[in-house]
Amino acid sequence: STALIREVSTGGVEEQRSMAAVLARSAVPEMWEKLSDQSREGIKQQLLVSLEAETSPNMSRKLANVVGAISFAVRDGGWPDLIPAMVAMCTSDVAAKKEMAYHVLAILPQQVGDQIKQHFPQLSVLYEQALVSGDSNVHVSGFRAIASYLSMCDTPKELKPLQAMLPAMLAAVGTSLQTDEANARALLDSMIEIASLNPRFFKPQLKEIAAAMLEHVAMNKNLEASTRRLALELLVEVAERGPGMIKKVDGLIQQLVAVSFAMMVESVDAAVDFDAWVKWEDKGEDAAENDEDQGDEDQADNFDHALECLDRLAVALGGAKMMPELFVFIPEFLQHADWRYRLAALYGVSQTCEGCYKEMKKH
Repeated sequence: STALIREVSTGGVEEQRSMAAVLARSAVPEMWEKLSDQSREGIKQQLLVSLEAETSPNMSRKLANVVGAISFAVRDGGWPDLIPAMVAMCTSDVAAKKEMAYHVLAILPQQVGDQIKQHFPQLSVLYEQALVSGDSNVHVSGFRAIASYLSMCDTPKELKPLQAMLPAMLAAVGTSLQTDEANARALLDSMIEIASLNPRFFKPQLKEIAAAMLEHVAMNKNLEASTRRLALELLVEVAERGPGMIKKVDGLIQQLVAVSFAMMVESVDAAVDFDAWVKWEDKGEDAAENDEDQGDEDQADNFDHALECLDRLAVALGGAKMMPELFVFIPEFLQHADWRYRLAALYGVSQTCEGCYKEMKKH
């Protein structure tokens, strides 16, 4: 174990160091209880020194992952220097060091949850600094650290200080959408993770978040299809985990239905007639695999995702809430001259039958 850590920390060839890190991540925690106290202390000190000094982005991440794995073996209280060391790295002038420190902080709540809560006053300041950082990678790592910490928060008292960061989180997403869409997707992924674990976190700003996600992301045709899907996915995840929150925001269910239908309609090429579209649709997965036009595939994914969202919303919110909002659009769509609207209406009825069955049965 000590030899592996030595190779990871001070070895000469990065490829060998990388392999040693992969081995160390699994082998050292498994052998931790068999190591002497002196060996354990040496490994912990060496890892912290190496992580702070590492200049290779690839090795930095691998070292951070080894630190995270060993923190699980050490258990609460067994590595008192770890969190202070990450706090110190978060204040570094080097953005790459900050990024790795936040990366470790994102791992730690899963391993040493009670211990990390004791450092919240310091961590909350660091979380806020990550959100306003000029480096997009620090944004992403900081977001993940916040999401990870939120997984441990069980009470409104624990949530409240972090909820104050919601405007800054939303602003960080907006900035990334303008500068680096891939990072924006990573931030949206973190928000979806938060929604899946602790949807109440979004409650104070849900109306503003919903408006931003629907108007400025999901309906923004200048963004990539995958980015737009994530914005809709976030709100559907909140609906599934905290349906009461969605129901309490005036007009939000109708907006979600409207955006889902709009994405379905725009995903179908207006220049293609219905018979041609049916033949293309019937090709299924084989066509998708052989399709050289990524744009067409993305549009098909948008159609399927929006349709799936209608289904999930119907199940989560119930027919009594969902069906009236669906039928704000469906009768008009069925009479529309453009066949794409009629298609969307028929698919919408079909897909929401499960969630709206009792209400539909009445009619």
